[in-house]
Amino acid sequence: MRNLLIACGVACLFGGTVWASMVRSNEAFTVTWDDRDGTLSSLVMNGDPDGMNWIEGTDRWGAIRLHRMEWKGGKDTWGDTVRMEFAGLRTEGDTVISSYRLGPIGAEVRRRVCADGLEESYVFTDKESYPVYFLRGHLGILAPFNDSYAKASVSETKRCHAHLWCGGENSWVRALKMGPFPTELALVLQKGNLDAYSVRRIGAEISNDRGDFVLHPAPFHLKPGESRTIAWKLVAYPAGKFEETLLRQGGVKIAFRNETIFPDETFEVDVTVPNGTVTHHSRKPEKGVGVYNFTFEAGGKRAKARGYCAPKFDDLVKARVDFIVGRQQCLEKDSPLYGAYLIWDTEDDAPYFDYLWRDHNASRERVVMALTVARWLQRHDDPTARRSIDLFERFVLREFFDEKTCTVYDTIGKDPKHKRLYNAPNLVQFWRELYYLKGDRRYLDYIEKSILDYYRLGGDR
Repeated sequence: MRNLLIACGVACLFGGTVWASMVRSNEAFTVTWDDRDGTLSSLVMNGDPDGMNWIEGTDRWGAIRLHRMEWKGGKDTWGDTVRMEFAGLRTEGDTVISSYRLGPIGAEVRRRVCADGLEESYVFTDKESYPVYFLRGHLGILAPFNDSYAKASVSETKRCHAHLWCGGENSWVRALKMGPFPTELALVLQKGNLDAYSVRRIGAEISNDRGDFVLHPAPFHLKPGESRTIAWKLVAYPAGKFEETLLRQGGVKIAFRNETIFPDETFEVDVTVPNGTVTHHSRKPEKGVGVYNFTFEAGGKRAKARGYCAPKFDDLVKARVDFIVGRQQCLEKDSPLYGAYLIWDTEDDAPYFDYLWRDHNASRERVVMALTVARWLQRHDDPTARRSIDLFERFVLREFFDEKTCTVYDTIGKDPKHKRLYNAPNLVQFWRELYYLKGDRRYLDYIEKSILDYYRLGGDR
């Protein structure tokens, strides 16, 4: 294992010791601290020709945020979270310690790069004379895995997918490059309890940036002077070997035969502990349709999981079709939306459309509702649904599909400034389902012309 201290130009003074940006490495990866606040600024796999930083975000790895309400200049900040204030950086042997304070809470973050990974522990202490309580989401630790989207050549080499599971004492993250790469990265909880995560998003990036992940410990409270620790380990491992790595690092593997079942089926679950022992569990859905919570005492941990018992498939699809036809179709004859399937606000029990915010318009993914209805009709004689799909077809032809050119527009009105290639494949599938339903060969013409137009306009790019 290599331990290095590298200067970066401007040094800072903490507790009488001169520090610059600190770098520690093992055989797998190299980690760099940010000397300004004691967080981590990068983790790079050794030998990666692209030098991807696995932990890039709008904030640093390990930044701590606390829920706090206070009165500032007459402005109430209910519900805000505040970043803990940096109090210093020091070392104890090969352990690097960052200290923080905010209100009654002190935090000490201890990090050590060892032969097979990076060990991190977050110790929270009540520094005041009164108890402190945390609800879900009140305490958050930033884990900004580099999960975002740029052009394909950048995404495949410099971005990763992060899969998070906050399952109580058995929690983990699996991160892997978007493109081929021989190594993946795992975070495995060693101590404490994580029961949720949230995401801090960048509004301007919309869905292209998955945001900064925030890991949330389960609700707890501290008495004066009492401490609580959350600890995990980051390890690199050969691609495709996550489950072996999870068990080797003390995690528990939970494998459902099916997470979703129907009322006449049974949940079948295998639980594997670190020594390889597998325990099988069966459970009937005793309360019928609904969510089922599972807790397993395994490997010295309480491992949590969740399953769902769904209605019988035909009953589920019929209920969905009935809702689309009966609630989500616009029946206002004097509206350009006449015949459209609209978003439904289940809280206010009302339809919704937004011309400017196009993800909420009446085309785009709304067409998938029509696919559902059309497929249902191929197997069921439903006059009400048949009238509904005919009305939707007339809406499509009138408002966002050109029968002559088979151009697909992004929203109502066939505005040539608003074409969207992404919408065309959904329309192609819709015409296919209508051909299966009605047998009219004009739908085949729509399909052929739509595909040709799609590639003519650059759909392959």
